[in-house]
Amino acid sequence: LELIPAKAAFDIPRRQSGGAVTAILANALDEGLIDAVVTVTEDRWSLKPSSVVITRSDVLVQQAGSRYSWWVPLLAALKNAIVERKFRRVAVVGVPCAVQALARIRASNNDLLRPYAKSIRLVIGLFCTETFDYTALIQGKILTQYKTESHEIRRMDVRGKLEIQKQDGSATTIPLAELETCIRKGCHTCTDLTVVMADISAGSVGSPAGMTTLVIRTPVGKGFVDSAVRNARLALGSGADAAAIEKLASAKIRKNSRKRS
Repeated sequence: LELIPAKAAFDIPRRQSGGAVTAILANALDEGLIDAVVTVTEDRWSLKPSSVVITRSDVLVQQAGSRYSWWVPLLAALKNAIVERKFRRVAVVGVPCAVQALARIRASNNDLLRPYAKSIRLVIGLFCTETFDYTALIQGKILTQYKTESHEIRRMDVRGKLEIQKQDGSATTIPLAELETCIRKGCHTCTDLTVVMADISAGSVGSPAGMTTLVIRTPVGKGFVDSAVRNARLALGSGADAAAIEKLASAKIRKNSRKRS
C-alpha cells in the first residue's frame, strides 16, 4: 500500500483537486493501455449525472471534476462498453458502492459475468463520505431554499460543508447538517471511505491544496501510475497525511455502523 500526493502535470481546467485521476486515465488512453473509461459525467446545464463511456483523452479532460449525485446506473455504461462495443481493456471510476459491485463481478464464476471480469483492466475508487440524490439536492434544496438554478453553478465542492461557486464569481456555502435529507439512503449504511477494493483510490483528504491523495493498492494500479509519471503526465509529491485520512475513515465507520445496527 502506497500513499502519495499527486497532481496532473498538464492543464485540466475543471479539475477538482490535483486532477491526478484524469492524468492517469488520459495517459492510459494515449498509451493504449486501455480502450475506454467508464465513469459518471454530468450535463453542464442541468448538472444531471449519467454514466458514460469515454474513449479519447481530450474528451476525458473536458469531463473532469467531481460529481456529488452518483445515483446513476454506472454498470449500464459498463455493459455498453464491454458487451455492445466489445472493448476488452476498460478502466472504471467509481465510488465505494460501485467498486464493491465491480469486485464481486471480477471474482465471480458466473458465465454471464466472465466477459466483464476479463475486460476490466483498472478500477479507480473515489473517496466518498456520502452522495446526494440529484432531485433532492439540485431541484430541491439548492433551487428552492438557496434560489440558485443549476445552470448558474460553476462547480461544487464538499470540504466539511458544501461549497457552491457560481458562474458570476459569487459563492454559497451550505452546512452538511442541512443536507441530511438529500443523502441517498444506502449511504447511511456504507462504512467504506477509501474504496478498499480498488486498484487505486483517490481523494483530496490528506494532501495539500491542489494535490490528490493516491492510495496505490495493487501492482496493476502501480503500473498505471508509473506509466503516467514516466510520460510526464503525472507529478508526485510527498508527505501525505495518513492520520487525516484515518480520522475521516473512522468517523464514517462510527457514524454509519450505528445506523446499520
